[in-house]
Amino acid sequence: MVTLSIIVVNVKGKDYLPKLLESLKRSSYNDFELIVVDDEQISGPFKLIKIEKDLGPAYCRNFASYAKGEYLLFLDNDTELLPDTMFKAVEFIKQNQDTIAQLKLVYPNGLIDSCGGVLDELGYPIELGRGDKSAENCFEVREILYAKGLHY
Repeated sequence: MVTLSIIVVNVKGKDYLPKLLESLKRSSYNDFELIVVDDEQISGPFKLIKIEKDLGPAYCRNFASYAKGEYLLFLDNDTELLPDTMFKAVEFIKQNQDTIAQLKLVYPNGLIDSCGGVLDELGYPIELGRGDKSAENCFEVREILYAKGLHY
């Protein structure tokens, strides 16, 4: 069994997928399987789950039931990972069982997209760290309501 299953929703995203695949090739971590959910017939170094109709990202992520890994990592097709990201994520989650981890998501301009989410006092979602410089924040472990990342 592989340690990590990566599930990528690629519906209407064939132009984005090559950058993600290249970043996975550069990864220092290789104990993973890659599952791509798409509404088109595509080929590559992954297991393709072809859907007949696009019913949204949540529907597509439900195909994680086909994963064989001990841990799940949900990525969007426009994501690029640094070479040590998967290694660090898996090591963290192994040491923090029963945890959902949020990878630090950074825009190409270096600003943070998200370090996890919480709700404000009115019940609206807030992405932690959004718009901050990536080198400055998102290194502490803290309780969050939702994550866009690694699940056990």
